Amino acid sequence: IFLTMRIHFFNKKKLFFVFLLQVAWSFFVERSPGPPRRRLSLLASPIVSAAESQASQVREKLGMVATVPPELEALEGKIKAEAPDSDIGAAMYELLVKITLDYDTDPGTGEVTKNDAPDVLERTDETAAKLTFLYKYGMRMAAQGLFDVDVLKDLVIRLLANRVAMTGEDLDSWLDV
Repeated sequence: IFLTMRIHFFNKKKLFFVFLLQVAWSFFVERSPGPPRRRLSLLASPIVSAAESQASQVREKLGMVATVPPELEALEGKIKAEAPDSDIGAAMYELLVKITLDYDTDPGTGEVTKNDAPDVLERTDETAAKLTFLYKYGMRMAAQGLFDVDVLKDLVIRLLANRVAMTGEDLDSWLDV
């Protein structure tokens, strides 16, 4: 019966049913024999789940070789501290920018290693392609409500425009976005 119900997690009237689902989950599934399972939180934010997945994937790809970027540790810290979703979304974007610009992925193994990218990148077609991808990805994240448009503007100027020694307006016209 619980599986066929359509529950809208953000509807306060239905939170009682979510609570019942959690109780049922803990009673029937978590008490079943076998290896311990990760606790299911039906009230967890989808942003937190996505952030946990991103952090886990980056850690896995870094392996033992690469230096852990401080942006990864910052994201994990915000998750543990149960920061607001907008802060977690911004930290996810910062980590994406860091990994895209400062790390290379081995096509054979999938391992990520730190590259020798300077603090100010050259204005090449490859750089423009990476920055365009990151800029548009940030716009999609803002459109999905992961953070506010003003936060995106600050992130784009701080993380993208500054990397190519441009203003936000110059970056917009160079990337044609």
